[in-house]
Amino acid sequence: MDLGIKGRRALVTGASRGIGAAIAVSLAREGVNVILVARGREQLAAVRSRLEGQDNRHQIIAVDLTEESGLERLIRAVRELGELDIIVHNLGGVFGRLAAGMEVQRGHRA
Repeated sequence: MDLGIKGRRALVTGASRGIGAAIAVSLAREGVNVILVARGREQLAAVRSRLEGQDNRHQIIAVDLTEESGLERLIRAVRELGELDIIVHNLGGVFGRLAAGMEVQRGHRA
């Protein structure tokens, strides 16, 4: 299926397993550059190895988003990587804090 999102950049939280990993794999199949976020670097690396288009376009950010310092590290890392087109928030309870640290352009949903 072609969703017309090839070349976009997506951030997926909870991407080290389960639904988050499946979402990341599906986005990569659509040609999306995926930023994988979760606590475990090794698990994230395993998911990244399954992503299509493995030409270093997929990034890993290993942080614990239940901690303020992890949230701050994620926000800094995303700012350095550039704009996001898609955010898949696959965690409960931290979206408000995550969104508060990111600027959303007019016409886009947070």
